[in-house]
Amino acid sequence: MGVFGMQLVCTMVMCTVLSKVIPHWSPAQWLLCNTGLSYYLHPTDDQLRDKKKTSSSKNNTKSSENTENGCFTVLPKNLDVNLQKTSVTKLDVFQLRFFSDYQWLIDFSVCALIVYAATEVYLYLSPGRDEVNLSMVWCLLLLLFILKVLFSITLVYFKASAGDGEKALVVLALFCYLLLAMMVLVISETKLELGLDEAYTAFNASAAEFMKSQEITSVGVMSKMAFKGCVAVACAVLGACLAFPGLRLGKMHWDAVRLQSCRRWLQLLLHCSFMAPALVSLLWVRPLARQYLVIITWPGYTKPILSADSFGTVRVVCVLVACALRLVVLPVYLQAYLDMARIKLEEQRSHAGKTTNKNIQRQVASVFYYLCVVALQYVLPLLLSIVLALMLKTLGGLHWEALRSPRHFVSSECGLDELAETVVRSAKPHTATAAISRLAASTEATHAISSGVEQLRKVLVPEIWLGLLGFSLWWSVTCWFVSGLFGLLYQRYFTVG
Repeated sequence: MGVFGMQLVCTMVMCTVLSKVIPHWSPAQWLLCNTGLSYYLHPTDDQLRDKKKTSSSKNNTKSSENTENGCFTVLPKNLDVNLQKTSVTKLDVFQLRFFSDYQWLIDFSVCALIVYAATEVYLYLSPGRDEVNLSMVWCLLLLLFILKVLFSITLVYFKASAGDGEKALVVLALFCYLLLAMMVLVISETKLELGLDEAYTAFNASAAEFMKSQEITSVGVMSKMAFKGCVAVACAVLGACLAFPGLRLGKMHWDAVRLQSCRRWLQLLLHCSFMAPALVSLLWVRPLARQYLVIITWPGYTKPILSADSFGTVRVVCVLVACALRLVVLPVYLQAYLDMARIKLEEQRSHAGKTTNKNIQRQVASVFYYLCVVALQYVLPLLLSIVLALMLKTLGGLHWEALRSPRHFVSSECGLDELAETVVRSAKPHTATAAISRLAASTEATHAISSGVEQLRKVLVPEIWLGLLGFSLWWSVTCWFVSGLFGLLYQRYFTVG
């Protein structure tokens, strides 16, 4: 029995694809260049000079031009510039800010998801193998990349010299989410199914057993108060990093719904995708979800709608469906963002005073320049929810087979010792002996490589992952929606007259 087997082959093939094929066919570039996106070109100096002459002649005013840098003043209340629109091409996106981070993250995400899908199919077709799941290494790397890019974008607001308002907003979001996290952590498990208490109990038990086997004396790993304090701080940091992505999402949703006023079906799809994370987060509320789906037997049925083992898998699938809805409407949101260039000039026409040609050109060009930043702010929470959901399914001991018979499914996962006992009970004596011999030989041959992994498995039991990843998934989805809802309310009541 190999430690990796076909998984290593799949990983090496995908590494080759990532290094040789992806540079020539990039999913990240395809999302920007082949989904019908178009942006506005900034007006040239000649166009603005013509508009300045027309405006000056109508208002009997004169304005001087700085010949050193070509900067001249125009009258924004009379400005009527017809912006030219062009499609986004590959040559255009290379100059955008954070393009390298965006391209690497999207391309690596696609490869990681392909590896995960291939590994799941392989393990489904070859059950009973006690192999290290290499797809979890890909998911872990993807999770680290997501957090790194998310922190990098957030740090930009602190590095900017004129970003006092952005800094204050991030700090305010940090303390607000810290308060919210502390309020959530004191809610009883009978109301909100977080799973942290079970995870803490399981970790203490497994860690104590491990230290006892290693003859290590300890009074305990960590108190529950300290554990939940660390969780609250981590939740606050994640919520603060999602503050600006939420504001951007609310702005894009508000603009996209207004721009698609003639397409009711697309408006409905936008609203459904926006509300999907809120509906998914309700699946962790025990009186609303588990009580009606797992415990109560409805009239006309002999069993509840879902079994206890299939309920976790259904939650994971619902998260993936919500993320798929958000991904489908991504081009609509990005196009709504690119149309901000025209909206900015229209709003500027109603203001009194003067501006310069450089300022107008900067306003229009900056919209397209930050396209990758906006795309990252949109896809980072999405990818974070996807990778947490997939890790929860695998490390938490959930099964895709639960979707075939959700009412009757019972987890039948067994470890190496249980597999040997099953072979002994079901096979003939000489066949069972041969199977046990092969199993022992293969285990002995790979003991030097897998011993460390096995020790780690004894400490990090599935109950720990089920609690930690389940709570992390619920918190990320909830913050994703709450931040977007705050952005939408801000656009509705604070920026629209």
